[in-house]
Amino acid sequence: MQNATSTPGELVVTPEERAAQQLAPPRRRTAKILLELNGYVILRQAAGPDSIAAAAAAFAEVWRDTLDAELGEDAPPRRTPHASAFAWLRKRRYRIFPALSPAFADPWIALNPFAVPLLEALLGPDFYCKFISSDTCCDGSVFQAPHRDCAPSDSKSTDLLCVNVPLMDCGLHNGPLELWPGTHLWKNFLEHHLVWAVQDGRNRGMDELVTHLRSVKVELRPGDVLVRNPGTWHRGTPNPLPQPRTMMIGVYGSRRVKICPYGSPYFNVDRTVYESLSPPLGKRFAYAFESADPLYAELAEARADASEQGVRL
Repeated sequence: MQNATSTPGELVVTPEERAAQQLAPPRRRTAKILLELNGYVILRQAAGPDSIAAAAAAFAEVWRDTLDAELGEDAPPRRTPHASAFAWLRKRRYRIFPALSPAFADPWIALNPFAVPLLEALLGPDFYCKFISSDTCCDGSVFQAPHRDCAPSDSKSTDLLCVNVPLMDCGLHNGPLELWPGTHLWKNFLEHHLVWAVQDGRNRGMDELVTHLRSVKVELRPGDVLVRNPGTWHRGTPNPLPQPRTMMIGVYGSRRVKICPYGSPYFNVDRTVYESLSPPLGKRFAYAFESADPLYAELAEARADASEQGVRL
């Protein structure tokens, strides 16, 4: 892919910022404002190339294991044959939750240093990681309905944030993510006028309305990082190529509200993996394993499901 064209809401990390592994304070403020107003911000060249290459190589193994699982359409999440991941399939879109091996637990992937200050500012310093997964779009995929990934909240604060880290060129040629800037702010409107949660089927009201709204198709290269509010209307677009298009997604939550039911930390981390994580990342998964944590009780059903799948808790 050629160099991505400039996209509204992007900041290019400078060499000085790369060396310091953080945005300069004025630009960090700008990134936070863009994220709060538009519902997303793109940080160009904010991830280490060696880490991206290692994660891409590790994902190639996970992908082969996922194909061996012969997933059924719309079936519940299933463990892959070699236990490298949990996965499901929806209309040629795979959601794959890899076990957090060193390549996926790498800070550039799982806890990007340029994204962390934004997570702390909007979610609180004690934010948790709900899961890390892939968004893998294959040939035969179709346009999703515009949707949001979480219910409108009564909270005036951000409750969840997603951090997308591409493992390959993810551009206009192979199924880019399409976003409608600012729509995360339309909480009451969504609640009373539209069905917002349909993803892989048609949604006539949303489909018609977004034809009148400006959207952004996001082009990402390895090294770029997209931080977005999952309440921002978005959709996957078709990938016409035989090669799957893959980016990683970390989902992080605030302790101000109940845990979002989508996904599970136990898809990524069992007791052995949890105990192997670096302290900064382990801190973000501690709520799933430490019974004294106030959020631990909310995961009772997820623990029961994970235990049935043979996850060591």
